[in-house]
Amino acid sequence: MEPAYTGPEGEAGLRQGVRDGHLREAGESDLQQWRASQRSAEVGRDDSNSNLYNAYVVLKPYRIPPGLYGAHRAKFYVPRGVQRPTGELGHSVLYDFNTLTCAGLTCGFD
Repeated sequence: MEPAYTGPEGEAGLRQGVRDGHLREAGESDLQQWRASQRSAEVGRDDSNSNLYNAYVVLKPYRIPPGLYGAHRAKFYVPRGVQRPTGELGHSVLYDFNTLTCAGLTCGFD
């Protein structure tokens, strides 16, 4: 069982993740890599869009902070070889390059 989360919640928790080196802000190249992975895998649907607001690349083991709902939701890109973050996504979306899958309530609607 995972211990209780004690860090800052919501967007403050994301900023803390960047400061601590667990995350970096995602850029257009990250979005393009995801789209290319979807085409090469012939998955048939690209669940991403060009909105990179509150979008992050996971760099090392990370626990998603609680409180990422509604306008505070985030997008997480998990590169190949990086562990998928733990914690609850809330309304956030996770694009996993290891499995070429999208996780989250808004996959396919984003």
